[in-house]
Amino acid sequence: AVGPIGNSSEEYDGSSWTAGNSINTARYSAAAGGAQTSALLYGGTGSPATLTATETYDGTSYTTSPASLATGRNSLGGDGGNNAYLAVGGNTPSRTSATEEYNFSANTVIAAAWSAGGNLGTARRSSSGAGTQTAGLAIGGYVPPGTPGIKTNTEEYDGASWTAGGALGNASYYGSGCGTQTAALNIDGSLSATAPYLSNSTEEYNGSSWTAGGNLNTSRFGSSSFGIQ
Repeated sequence: AVGPIGNSSEEYDGSSWTAGNSINTARYSAAAGGAQTSALLYGGTGSPATLTATETYDGTSYTTSPASLATGRNSLGGDGGNNAYLAVGGNTPSRTSATEEYNFSANTVIAAAWSAGGNLGTARRSSSGAGTQTAGLAIGGYVPPGTPGIKTNTEEYDGASWTAGGALGNASYYGSGCGTQTAALNIDGSLSATAPYLSNSTEEYNGSSWTAGGNLNTSRFGSSSFGIQ
């Protein structure tokens, strides 16, 4: 069972975390991206349905955007920044291959909109993402029922369509991705569909293939990461 759904946020200044303002719609399993002073939060599960709600953050407060996802979803992948984002796959509640693109210029929220992008080759949930709206990655994920349900698939996005990329060395879902399409990381994530779910693995992507990186000190899954390799 899922406990109370939270709406809190915290901000990091390079050394410590402090409480930020609350999001407007409490949720879990959402996607997010951007910088601390210009960020986007979208999708997820509220109480009780999958959400289309999108919120922007200006460094102080969250504002509900007039632009909502066309398809409510949770456990979706998210890529992008600099006012251009992707919503990738997820549960609707069934698995989806749908991609949506979000754009707004000069932080003019009222002019923002989600529009349909190219579909994933493999519908999935709980994939990790990295890169930008025009050079993105969808990494791993889960596709039940199936053998195996946990995927090694990587797909690359060029702003219009997805194509197959190099396969992960270890099938993974609920991982954490960061970096660019040609220099990415896939961190932790579950390697198993049964307990224990935690992993400390890291893999590095060079634009064509994945290789093993250094292990995390603490095994985990469902974490978040941001930055470049």
